[in-house]
Amino acid sequence: MIRGLVLFSIAGSVVAFAISYLLVPGPAYLSLPFLLLVIDLLIALALVQRGRVDAAVASCTGLTATLLFAYMWLYGAVSAPAWFALVPLVLFVGLSVSGPAALAASALFSLGGGVIVMLAELGLLPAPYSPHPARVWLFGAHTLLLTAGILHVALGILRASRTEVAAKERARAELEERLIQSRRLEAIGRLAAGVAHEFNNVLTVVLAEATRLARIGSPRAVASADNVREAAERAAALTRQLLAFGQRQMLELERLDLDAVLRQLAPLLRKVTGEDIALETELAAGPRRVRADRTALVQVLLNLVTNARDAMPGGGTITLRTGAGTLRGEPAVALEVRDTGVGMDEGVRGHLFEPFFTTKGAAGKGSGLGLATVHALVTQLGGDVEVATAPGAGTTFRLLLPIATGEQVATPATEAAPSAPGRGASVWIVDDDPLVRRAIETIVAEGGYAVASVSSGAELLAVADTWTQPPDLVLTDVVMPDMTGPELVGQLRARFPGLHVLYMSGYAEDRVSERGVLLDGVHFVAKPFEPTGLLDKIGAVLASPNPGAAGRVEAAGAP
Repeated sequence: MIRGLVLFSIAGSVVAFAISYLLVPGPAYLSLPFLLLVIDLLIALALVQRGRVDAAVASCTGLTATLLFAYMWLYGAVSAPAWFALVPLVLFVGLSVSGPAALAASALFSLGGGVIVMLAELGLLPAPYSPHPARVWLFGAHTLLLTAGILHVALGILRASRTEVAAKERARAELEERLIQSRRLEAIGRLAAGVAHEFNNVLTVVLAEATRLARIGSPRAVASADNVREAAERAAALTRQLLAFGQRQMLELERLDLDAVLRQLAPLLRKVTGEDIALETELAAGPRRVRADRTALVQVLLNLVTNARDAMPGGGTITLRTGAGTLRGEPAVALEVRDTGVGMDEGVRGHLFEPFFTTKGAAGKGSGLGLATVHALVTQLGGDVEVATAPGAGTTFRLLLPIATGEQVATPATEAAPSAPGRGASVWIVDDDPLVRRAIETIVAEGGYAVASVSSGAELLAVADTWTQPPDLVLTDVVMPDMTGPELVGQLRARFPGLHVLYMSGYAEDRVSERGVLLDGVHFVAKPFEPTGLLDKIGAVLASPNPGAAGRVEAAGAP
């Protein structure tokens, strides 16, 4: 728009020069300012072409004002009638800062004044002004009007630019805030992972001893053991939430039919919602296959349904809906969890996925990790979470998950098998924590296996030099001081290629996973585990034709 206005001004200046030169009496050089104005406008046009609107406005304003004063000085208007000198100044300042109405009034005033002096020049009216005022009015009115028009357009563009810059600045500030928040969360996640590693070792011992105590103790001891086990399981669940929040929970990806998972989970979810809340499902036609971890998916749904239930204290409806969506420009599977609850305002929504943020005021009503865990798990699965909510209008969480292709995906290496006596199969245990090692020895021995244990990888390698036949399975911790589990397995496999291996750890390690997603072919059991769960896993690994991948051996400190 401003480019067109400048071109129009150039044309107007050429016409004004022609009128001044041909029709107004006086020396021809007095029409020269019109040509200078054309040059001024051409400079402004060149600056506009380069996107320098601010420089074009400054150039046009400064040079026009200079030419105007110079032209008035040539005519003596500066020292003649003083009001005649003030009119262009008032017009120039007024038109530069005023709105369209003032611009129109000034234009009519200038046009009227120009008509009066032209009539005076033609002898139709007395001429009370200095010689040849027509040129002054023609030049002044023309240049002021056009310059003011350019200024108005330019100021509009500059205001829009300032608005855009302000919006970009706000966006940049928001991104910086998100980055700071992300770094805080990453720090908390690292802390949680470190704490979880040690805490899960302790919980492994507590669960093992509570199980043994319940099996061999008196009824009173059994009741106490059950309380201990329940407390340990709650602590383990909290640890899993912390790991999930830090995106360090170990995931075993498989190709899942999302609709089938929802149908299987519906009875459990109805128990969670209670009798006052209706749970409805709207499943899209055809299977919706996603690449996900079944346990993580169940954890996400339980957290979202629990959150929806708490948002409807007077009852309502929760709707689970599957369909199609778009994730980073690619087709995706969409899962919506919609409630008819109280909804949230923007203040609450802004903190929705922050850890330990909760609107449940009563103590013990919420840890503030539920939605943070949902966001972290979905992100770890490669998906995204969208939220639509308003006060009194309910809330809809929309999960977008990657579609599972027909290609091979990382799946659990074995299916869980019922625990059965080991029938003499040999198991070597490697763990640097003596309490954990003794607890695991007891569990495995009571499962019917021949058990031996060492405290480090170097110790097992020294023992391996004496083996005439390798053990049936090596159960090793992932993180140990002198040598990691994958490093140990790499050296053992060089001697015994078919050796079965089962890793264990208190949190997801990059040595056996890729960003928390278990590497293909790796057998893994997460601490803390129930004795039955560990025995099931050992039996499944021994029954599997896949002895288990070695994992990463290029970790820091590896030779």
